[in-house]
Amino acid sequence: QPEVSFSSSENKCWFYLVTYYLYKTGYEIKEFPRVLARPPVDPGDFTYGEIRSRIIAQGDDDNGIVRYASRRKFVAGLTFELKSSHIDIDDLINQKFVEISNRQASFNNMSTDEKLAEIANLIENLLKKNGKFITPDYACVCQ
Repeated sequence: QPEVSFSSSENKCWFYLVTYYLYKTGYEIKEFPRVLARPPVDPGDFTYGEIRSRIIAQGDDDNGIVRYASRRKFVAGLTFELKSSHIDIDDLINQKFVEISNRQASFNNMSTDEKLAEIANLIENLLKKNGKFITPDYACVCQ
């Protein structure tokens, strides 16, 4: 909304919370691909400055004046794309992936096939103690 200001901590906090959530869940704004990964220090630089500049560049301004209707139409047309669906891995588990990976890669830097192979390797690794598979005591486990 035009009257919304980011001078209040609450509005600024909401901006960063939403951009962080969208970024962490793998979204990207097609027209502004870097804004979610690297939001501006002042949210108004994006919500006012960058959007206004893009509208003017497209010629949808009125002699340098960007009307609220033009801004609203532009924002409604933004394309949110799910670029990557990644899983947040606990640091200890991720370190295990790095240790057992053939190329010492973290989980989110692996291809899908590599992730599947390394998950199997990790499970196998976790089932071993001193290099040998753990033999469960079924009498205790199946009670």
